[in-house]
Amino acid sequence: MKIMEKTSRSNYMIKIVMITILIQAAYVLLIMMTGVRYVLPYAAGISAAFIIPKLADLYSRKIGLAASCVMLAGAAVILVILHSEIFDGMQLVMNSLFEASEKTQAYLYDKYEVIRDPGTFIQCMRYAVLWTGIAAGTAMSFLSLKIMRWVSGLVFILCAGCFAYFGLLPQAIPAMIMIVALAAVLSESRLTAVLPVMIAGMMVFALILAVAPGENKAVSKADENLRDKLATRTVSIQGNEKSEAQQENEKQTEEENGANGQSLFGGGTKSMKGWIVLGLILLFAMILFIPAVIHDRLEKRRKKNRMDIDSKDPKTAVRAMFPYAVKWLKEAGLKTGNVPFADLTEGVRELSSEEYALEYSDMLVKWKLAAYSDHDLGEDERCEMKAFLEKTIADVREKMSFADKIRVRFVTAL
Repeated sequence: MKIMEKTSRSNYMIKIVMITILIQAAYVLLIMMTGVRYVLPYAAGISAAFIIPKLADLYSRKIGLAASCVMLAGAAVILVILHSEIFDGMQLVMNSLFEASEKTQAYLYDKYEVIRDPGTFIQCMRYAVLWTGIAAGTAMSFLSLKIMRWVSGLVFILCAGCFAYFGLLPQAIPAMIMIVALAAVLSESRLTAVLPVMIAGMMVFALILAVAPGENKAVSKADENLRDKLATRTVSIQGNEKSEAQQENEKQTEEENGANGQSLFGGGTKSMKGWIVLGLILLFAMILFIPAVIHDRLEKRRKKNRMDIDSKDPKTAVRAMFPYAVKWLKEAGLKTGNVPFADLTEGVRELSSEEYALEYSDMLVKWKLAAYSDHDLGEDERCEMKAFLEKTIADVREKMSFADKIRVRFVTAL
């Protein structure tokens, strides 16, 4: 059983590593398309944001999910603080991509206008690359590895589509790494399946590099005509929609915003940014509020589990402490079910020792006196039951894994 468990964990680790390598290589390839290589170190954010929650999944799915949520909250906070730099950096990266594409195609792009000191351009692009990677890695960390197998294939297809669309050739080393990682992910690291896919992918890629095709004028012309038609059609649709609703919208805007016609955050792109920032601020407020709600619910559950344990009446305290000790034994693996406490003695003996089972039987007698008789119990019985409870908790916690301790504290709330 332990060998199988180690094998399963090893396979899980291999899948995580291969998927991480693939998405990192894909992200690096896309950035290298733009020619802004000085931001490449910041592309590591995508692998860090993906692999940290997935490694936490080895201990518990809930811990991994919590790690993903923490990273999501961090990404939201960063976007709130640096939204202007990040948005401008994204536009600068896209401008670099357009410029690289124009060198290989008979097509000119409309560049984004960035109103900012040119001395801050590099820093903005670094912020954009780092934040985009963290956001993408965090989003993918919520997916199971089974789903990520197919998402990895989709990442490869989208990456290849970008190269085809912008007319650029991928860099050899990261492209080969991505092909090898994709083959390993899709074949679930089976060597007999990895090698054929890997060899075929490398041969095709090597052939493309050997031929190194330049611009195909027919393809470029068809591509340009298609894009122009799509752009013309889009402008036409937008123009029709505006002409039909322009008067009504302008009238409504004047009524809502006053004679100056200014929205709450300004107009155009600034308005969009303003609403995004407002939404993120509200999201951040909710993120700060949620832990307080969870803490309150856990405290209520913990008080319910520990009800009357510290009662001033010894009889009430003894009656509460024994079932609480059984709850801890249940966390250690004792199968309780809907059976009387007396029927659990054999299970307690198998779980611990003969000595502890005898002590369990003695405490069971005292609990029955407290629960079902009119017999008064004093401080001696309370101290004995408290010592039994503390010993039970200490023994169970000593045998628990880190994930089990987290579960007891934040799920069962003992």
